Amino acid sequence: MGARESDIADYACSREGPTRHAILIDPADQTPDMAAKRSLAAVAAGSSMVLVGGSSDTDMENVHETVVAIQEALELVEWASTQDAGTENLSKAPVVLFPQGAAALSPAADAITFMMLMNSTTPRFLIEEQVTGAPFIRKAGIEPIPMGYLICAPRGEGGGGRSGRPDTTGRERASSGLLDGSRVIRLQNVLLGGGQRGRVPSEPRTGQNGQGVLRPIPCGGRRHQGWSNGEGGCKSRGGLGNHR
Repeated sequence: MGARESDIADYACSREGPTRHAILIDPADQTPDMAAKRSLAAVAAGSSMVLVGGSSDTDMENVHETVVAIQEALELVEWASTQDAGTENLSKAPVVLFPQGAAALSPAADAITFMMLMNSTTPRFLIEEQVTGAPFIRKAGIEPIPMGYLICAPRGEGGGGRSGRPDTTGRERASSGLLDGSRVIRLQNVLLGGGQRGRVPSEPRTGQNGQGVLRPIPCGGRRHQGWSNGEGGCKSRGGLGNHR
């Protein structure tokens, strides 16, 4: 299931088709070559997207080298599929930045999850990192995917040094005014983060009003949880995997 460079946001957020899987590659935890091999294996097994980023140990250098290695590997496989008449042509899975901040970007990515940490305890991940990174994103021509981010971990601790107000009632918090607020400001996609050991509401409240449909995207640290764009929110677990 491929995507054109001009519509990655629509591709990522489409509500058509079955539940899909994205693999998250942390550049701090393996070499670019190993990251490329893991991405190839994931895509061959059915992953529809490669996310790159995550931890506070990422920087411009290791993120860029990792993105370039993954892009080259995926492009080679796509090209090879066109050379064999008996093989179905493969469309390259998009490589999307999932950054810990403005100091961990790459111009070689297809797109970026441009996130607002909605329950942030400081202005840094609410707006400051976005303001710092926006000129780079515009100059590089990287497609932004606007997205809210809500940490549901009991201690309010997320990846990449992010911190949100502690939430001991994840399901209720995910159903609160934070999600309603995301609709009002037209953030149709909200990432529900469980942190390293936290749990994410499996069936957050979703719906439709005058501002459109909200698409919750649950994920967790080392847990594999659901990324679904199906009707009514999450259909199943087994979605956003993290290779660390």
